Amino acid sequence: MKRIAILCTAALASLALMVAIGSASASASTTVLCKSNVSICPKSEVLPSGSWISFAGGYFKLKNAYTFQCNGQIFGTQSMAESAEPLPAKSEGLIEYCGLHSQTATLSCTGTSYKKAASTIVGSYFGFGVIRVGSSQEPFGVSYECQGWGVGAFKCAFTATEAISFETHYSASEERYVVQPRFDNYVLKLTEGNGIYCGGSTAELADYGYLATGTYVSIF
Repeated sequence: MKRIAILCTAALASLALMVAIGSASASASTTVLCKSNVSICPKSEVLPSGSWISFAGGYFKLKNAYTFQCNGQIFGTQSMAESAEPLPAKSEGLIEYCGLHSQTATLSCTGTSYKKAASTIVGSYFGFGVIRVGSSQEPFGVSYECQGWGVGAFKCAFTATEAISFETHYSASEERYVVQPRFDNYVLKLTEGNGIYCGGSTAELADYGYLATGTYVSIF
């Protein structure tokens, strides 16, 4: 089910630019971004450094004593090289329509954003790929500002304690590639704000919803 095209000179697919991630190999595999929805990316189809893989949809949810949930998002990963193993990249995104929910109240939140994070992209001979978002120097994170709890405006920022790994794979039921967290319940720590108002000193990435690239990719 899980798919990223790898190649003799590489492949996998994406969204906004109809991009595919792949991988090239003569003696060793090399991950690349590819224009076409093919198993093996021709040299003429390999995208240059600075190309984007974009994925959107679903929702974002952090959970501790409260639940911070956003019902709209777009996220993207930009390559920092034409080919490499792994392929270096940067990730950033936007979340909107957000609220902070307790058992008795819901606060409206604004100023929401993902923190730009160092990333890598890896293709596989087995037809799936992994986008690892975050490093110790540039971790994945999210921040937001809410109004309420009797204190007026307050800000919360949570930062991941490890890289967040997203798998790309083909969904037969949806007939397209999807991007989803590789594991459940990644832990983020509070790096700005008051734990009383933000729901605690840590939070779990409880659900990342469904992220679709909207592009078809061949089975390698």
